[in-house]
Amino acid sequence: MNLGRVIFLQKYIYVFLLLTCMMILAGCSHSEDSIKDDEVMRNIDIYDFYYIKRAPIATKKYELEDVIKLTFSTTSPIPTSIAIDIKNKEIYIDPRFSTNGLHKSRGTVLFDEKETLVNILEKYSVQDWKGNYTTESPDSYNHGYGWSLLLQFEDGTIETHGGQGTTDAIFPKEFDGFVKELYQLAKEILGEDNMKDTYMEN
Repeated sequence: MNLGRVIFLQKYIYVFLLLTCMMILAGCSHSEDSIKDDEVMRNIDIYDFYYIKRAPIATKKYELEDVIKLTFSTTSPIPTSIAIDIKNKEIYIDPRFSTNGLHKSRGTVLFDEKETLVNILEKYSVQDWKGNYTTESPDSYNHGYGWSLLLQFEDGTIETHGGQGTTDAIFPKEFDGFVKELYQLAKEILGEDNMKDTYMEN
């Protein structure tokens, strides 16, 4: 075997060993991250509004009668932020959301209008809306629109819909009507003063 071939084989073995080590290290890192994520998920209560966005996504379509929580926020046509614990009959005053869920509010008011709420959801066929209406990257513009609707069901799973962008394409059909009716329902319960400036970008 000539010297050139020996050097080539040595380089080949070196590269192979280097790539193998990198793959092993990457696998270990991924495993550690997965373990940490699993530990976090085991320690949170997906029924807690604070962690509602961490709940598992529903894999089937549920009856709207089974909805136990709702969060909604939009910048248009009426800047609005709403959080309703349907099961415990509470609607939150001035709710603010984080990446996990409901971050804070100024208290709650009795909510006993489940039938009205479900009728609104059914009227606008929200379960037929797409999950994501985003038309462009948020990094590509300075001023745009955004909205988010989340429904949680009895088994803890969630159904989400939303969109971001600079055109009306991010909104489902008859979205304005849905917002106005949901806003009006919340205003009748919370009072007009508590519905002023309710929106904060999530």
